[in-house]
Amino acid sequence: MSYVKPTVPIFTGLKNIDLRLQNMAIYLGNEISWLDYSFGLADRITQQRDEPYIFPAAWMSNTVDPFDCLPNDQYTYSFWLAGDLTSIEYDDIYSVNKIPLIQQDVSVIFFVDLRHVSKSSSYNITRSQCRQDIMDSLNVMSGIDANFEPREYIENDMKQIYDGFSIEAVDNQKKELPFWAIRVNGILSFRPDCV
Repeated sequence: MSYVKPTVPIFTGLKNIDLRLQNMAIYLGNEISWLDYSFGLADRITQQRDEPYIFPAAWMSNTVDPFDCLPNDQYTYSFWLAGDLTSIEYDDIYSVNKIPLIQQDVSVIFFVDLRHVSKSSSYNITRSQCRQDIMDSLNVMSGIDANFEPREYIENDMKQIYDGFSIEAVDNQKKELPFWAIRVNGILSFRPDCV
């Protein structure tokens, strides 16, 4: 895993879910002023340590180790996860040129050091403002060539927020204020890219 300052690349040549999530990451990075890094689709990586260590990894390039997106005390960031099951629906099954609607469960996770957001407000006020900024941005997202419909969010249980990852390996201090995390689950709908 990389300990260097992360960079958020814009990959060219992406298609479908990868492209849509990169577009959404760019949108969030531009809309939310306190967000240091807004990554696109993160991969699930397993490393063997004393026991298997599973973490969400955001790639910065093909040559640099990925950024470990488990909680840390240096950065405020977000990243996207895509569910395994994808729904494909056709408007007209009798059409010669079928263009399906692809629907996929996706999640965005934000990890925030509230001290980086505001030094003058209480943590409760800052957390409330961050939550509002996130929901406002997700509800009016545009220019992403897709539709994202938030369905639920989780913010009180770090194990649920980072479900499927080795969150127990994270220092307990990063599970309480001034550190805060939220996971927003929703449905991403888009038409596939033309060949």
